[in-house]
Amino acid sequence: MKKWMLAAAYAAAVVASFYYKEELLEWVRYSDRSQLVPMTLLALFAALVPVIPYGIVAGLMGAKFGLVAGSFINLLASSAAAGIMFVLARYVLQRAAREFLSRFRRLDRFTAIYERNPFVGVLFARLIPIIPSAAVNVYSAITRMSWIAFMTATLIGKVPVMLIFAFVGEHVFSNMQTAAIAIGIYAAFLVVVYFSYRLWRKRPLSSKAMGKSPSEL
Repeated sequence: MKKWMLAAAYAAAVVASFYYKEELLEWVRYSDRSQLVPMTLLALFAALVPVIPYGIVAGLMGAKFGLVAGSFINLLASSAAAGIMFVLARYVLQRAAREFLSRFRRLDRFTAIYERNPFVGVLFARLIPIIPSAAVNVYSAITRMSWIAFMTATLIGKVPVMLIFAFVGEHVFSNMQTAAIAIGIYAAFLVVVYFSYRLWRKRPLSSKAMGKSPSEL
């Protein structure tokens, strides 16, 4: 999804949330444990088929189920979707996966990190979600990274953003100031992660490359 389309989708969601505020609040108030499974499946579908930005779906999970349950649903669904895409790209849709990656012209920076350490590459890509998640999934699948290492890096890296989505969703209708503070804290966290990444890149490259780019396979 292009950046302007992503921004437009979030803007439309904000406008719609205020326009249909009462209906959304009524939907949020009506929640019970029996809805956890179907809502998790809905979140999984939204992560696999990104018709709308997943952040909107993740915020709704937080609004409906609160920080803990909402974050759990978000993390489970988004990570499961990443794992499914990894398996499909590696074992079923190899040619389509390579064609998909060819659309992305700005993977050079991710490739540079990935060739130093695949685990760290995926971890930073999750912590600083600039590269589309689907591109990270497919790129990792067509290299030699193991599924377990990929899923571990994905789970760890997705925790902060899924927490913030759920927290903001939980407070967006009741306390916008708290939600805004949380977004500010998350922005500061991203700055820290970014400078950590810059410091890590300055380290000397080891003699053994731990990952390979798709062109090398």
